[in-house]
Amino acid sequence: MNIKFLRSLGIIGSVVALPFTAAEAQVYDTPGGSVVQAAISSSSSAASAALVASGTSGAIGAALGGISTSSSGSANSFAQGPATRFFEGGNRGSSAGAKEKKMGVWILGAYSDIENDNVNTAFDGDIVNVVGGVDYRFTNKIIGGVAVSFEKTDLDTTFNLGTFEQDGVGVMPYVAFILNKNISADLNVGYTDLDIDTTRTSAGAISTASYSGDRTTAGANLNFNKAVKKWSLGASVGFLYIKEETDAFTESNGTAVAANEISIGQGRASGRLGYNMGKVQPYVNVRYENEFWAPSDATINGTLVETDTSGFVITGGLDFTLSDKVSGGVAFSSYQERDDLDLYSISGRVRVAF
Repeated sequence: MNIKFLRSLGIIGSVVALPFTAAEAQVYDTPGGSVVQAAISSSSSAASAALVASGTSGAIGAALGGISTSSSGSANSFAQGPATRFFEGGNRGSSAGAKEKKMGVWILGAYSDIENDNVNTAFDGDIVNVVGGVDYRFTNKIIGGVAVSFEKTDLDTTFNLGTFEQDGVGVMPYVAFILNKNISADLNVGYTDLDIDTTRTSAGAISTASYSGDRTTAGANLNFNKAVKKWSLGASVGFLYIKEETDAFTESNGTAVAANEISIGQGRASGRLGYNMGKVQPYVNVRYENEFWAPSDATINGTLVETDTSGFVITGGLDFTLSDKVSGGVAFSSYQERDDLDLYSISGRVRVAF
């Protein structure tokens, strides 16, 4: 491993350190607006942002072939084995002299069931995400692409006998760097435009509101992957930053709500174990998450609602290749050790190389 080269990429050292350097979670104050909005967005929006980011990382993993670049554990990237010979050197054709495939298009779909059971912020519902992208291998060491995402969140906010609906359309450029045969790094930034509709019940009357917002994200991952016979071993450390802003609005009953801003900075570290069975590879992935920036604790109805800043995501899945052009994967994920929060997701992705 070329230490001088790694030192020249200062961001990599920073990314590696982030999940472990924060001894205490820092608090990012939520100005003005609704603390309930903060509770909802810090869960549902973070889930959507993380899934979009994992979609781009998974696409990079498939493009690289044999180097896992997904901290989510849902990457379609095999260790060097029969199934991945199709993807060596930029998705080369399986026959001798076949033209190198430098471009790929992909689409990911996911459904998530989410529930918060804290009496002061309780909600439950679902989140649907669709992400599609295109990427290109510029050199043997650099791959870049852009993804477009759609999300729809539909929640029953039982704490106020209301509803929360959010639609989002976003764009996310991404890039990956191959450092050596086992190590890669990837970066992504994103912007999502949001439209939100809410209802709530107060004193027997229903109030409605519609307002807009936007979400900015940035992520970086340092990834390791190695094949040991038919076993695929992977690890990743990274960082995901989410900033969501919503406009001030007035409810139908005349109640004014101030503009709101939520920032989340999350360090993450994961390990992945897969078994190469030829054209398919089952795997399991465990990711630890720690938010060192998070919405502040809030007092709602006289009760302190504390922000849970750490937890695990456990993923099981199956990656596959259908030909030298077509690959994909399916995955199921569960959030664990998060106070008052249950989140389960199922996703599938297909990539075609040209």
